[in-house]
Amino acid sequence: MRFKAIGFLTLALLLACTGESHARTWYVTEDGMGDAPTIQAAMDSAAYGDTVLVGPGTYEGVGYEGVVVFADGVSLISEMGPQHTVLRSDWGDVVTIRNVTFARLEGFRIPGATPATWNEHVVNSLSSGSVPAPEIIICNNIIGPGNIDYCIHATYFDGEIWGNTLLGGGGFGLFMEQMCGGSFHNNISTGSHYGVFIHDSWTSVDCNDIWGNYEDFPQGIIPWDPPDNSGNFSEDPLFCDPDNGDYSLNSCSPCLPGNHPIGFDCGLIGAFGEGCSSTRIGGASTDTWGAVKALYR
Repeated sequence: MRFKAIGFLTLALLLACTGESHARTWYVTEDGMGDAPTIQAAMDSAAYGDTVLVGPGTYEGVGYEGVVVFADGVSLISEMGPQHTVLRSDWGDVVTIRNVTFARLEGFRIPGATPATWNEHVVNSLSSGSVPAPEIIICNNIIGPGNIDYCIHATYFDGEIWGNTLLGGGGFGLFMEQMCGGSFHNNISTGSHYGVFIHDSWTSVDCNDIWGNYEDFPQGIIPWDPPDNSGNFSEDPLFCDPDNGDYSLNSCSPCLPGNHPIGFDCGLIGAFGEGCSSTRIGGASTDTWGAVKALYR
């Protein structure tokens, strides 16, 4: 028994010396009674590989840097998705991802500021040009609408922006610059001046619905480019009830799997799946008997 005890102690000391550890999840709640009182406090306490898991509720930002500035190597994920978890700040940036090697932002509703104020960037991802480029993942979020310069501003990273619904309200749905790789795919971008704007970058842009912006595809990006097989298009995504904040998709939406307007197998586009159904008469989508009757007036 003594020999075994010494062996276990030696193993424990070896593990401690090698720095081997397990990733931790920091749980944050709206009432501040989780593992840390705020999202930023949890982020500041987290180590590389940790996750900050955010419970349902609305989390307000303080100051120019808004709700959270990312620590390196940390994932910020909502527990119940963008229907139930809101990050809000009435000025400056709401989420800042700056000079990290890895970060993940997933599953939040991040509206723009109120009419009296302005968000310069809702999600601002800035890197300094280090090699290798950082891996940043921004997925399954609803960003906007509101007074917004940039829904997502992405600079120099090699990662993915996918499955988001960008609702605009200002300058840019997505602004990419100095990107050395990465991809922007399966997103909806609507309601901005520029739907997708790419400057001095190499990145893939595939299977997106870029519609209802002053300019949908500037900088040479076009809705469909047969040599590129991009799967991008520009059609009304048919949100169920956007006036009341419901950005799930009508059963006739071109963003649902199997409904792609030019036949690409893109799967789901945007942050939400089907949330309501309709009939189609003569190419028009109708949800109520009143709408059906209006077709015949």
